[in-house]
Amino acid sequence: MRKEQSGGQFLEQSTHTTDLARFFFGEVTHVYAVPVRSRRRRPRYFSVEDASMVQLKFAGGAAANIYSSCCTTMGSGISLTVWGTDMLACFSDWHHNVTIDLPKGEHYEVGAE
Repeated sequence: MRKEQSGGQFLEQSTHTTDLARFFFGEVTHVYAVPVRSRRRRPRYFSVEDASMVQLKFAGGAAANIYSSCCTTMGSGISLTVWGTDMLACFSDWHHNVTIDLPKGEHYEVGAE
């Protein structure tokens, strides 16, 4: 809740998802970020962003949008969807379980380890 102590909403919620994207696509060369504030009434000491949208461009040419929010009361969770030329991988929940879909109907589910 205090940015000076935690690094902020994006760092608190999206660090491991960003690291996972970097694992797949390499180092980040460009970043564009939009913080969202004042969506909800907060105590005076609350200094983290309510939400953020971060666009990343990777050295290999891939791009990503990472959204995070702590301004909703409608559940929680985290996900990363990776679209490839011939595959779709969906990482979900805080443990990043993954489902992978490949051509010809191949489907795999892998629990987080």
